[in-house]
Amino acid sequence: MDSSALATAIHAYKRDTTAESDDLVDGRRFLTDETKHFERLLGSDLPRLRQLQGEEQEEELVRSYVAEVVKAGDFKYACTLPVLKSDQDAFHFHMIYATRHIRGVEVFKQTERSVIPFMHEARAKAQERRRVAQSGQYSLLPPEAKYKERRFAEFQLRNLEIAKNELIKMLRASEQVLFDDAWAKVMQHSAVMENDFRGWLSEWKSSSSLIFVNLDPGQKLPRKDAGQFLKWIER
Repeated sequence: MDSSALATAIHAYKRDTTAESDDLVDGRRFLTDETKHFERLLGSDLPRLRQLQGEEQEEELVRSYVAEVVKAGDFKYACTLPVLKSDQDAFHFHMIYATRHIRGVEVFKQTERSVIPFMHEARAKAQERRRVAQSGQYSLLPPEAKYKERRFAEFQLRNLEIAKNELIKMLRASEQVLFDDAWAKVMQHSAVMENDFRGWLSEWKSSSSLIFVNLDPGQKLPRKDAGQFLKWIER
């Protein structure tokens, strides 16, 4: 994903938020249609997905689809990012990016850090425009002060919990884990940032649940491309 592709994605979101289009075709509506052959897209997970509902079904559908993309393309990593509709507290679409190199994950997370605040800023301005159109009155407060949003915040909390639990499982399953692999495992989760990951490591280190291996003198936390490891200590 190069800079021109990122600029195109951001421009597309800016265009959609001003147009406030509702033309998105929601794939969830077709999951119960037995005539649709979703097995090619979702694999053996399709029966389970059909039993789910609402936001849980949407999020699990994306996870299953991404897993099939990784398998079909022999990719090593895959990142996603949901983009909110401008006029509804719901996701408009999910950006999906698969790569065979950890550098691709780094670039996507850099993009994510830029797109998320941009998305909320654009939605706050859209909400302000609607308030003014309905009331005819302008507010002295900036649009962000009255911004309302639930969907992404709850999605982020769920992903943080999932990423944290997967990391613990990964650490417990091996004698020691290369820091780069642990970083990539966590960073593939949407809305989970490096500060979250490093915060967990610091917390576990302080509680003597985790040991850092092969750090340089004076180094507090591991870094990528340095042959440094994480070792989980069962207590």
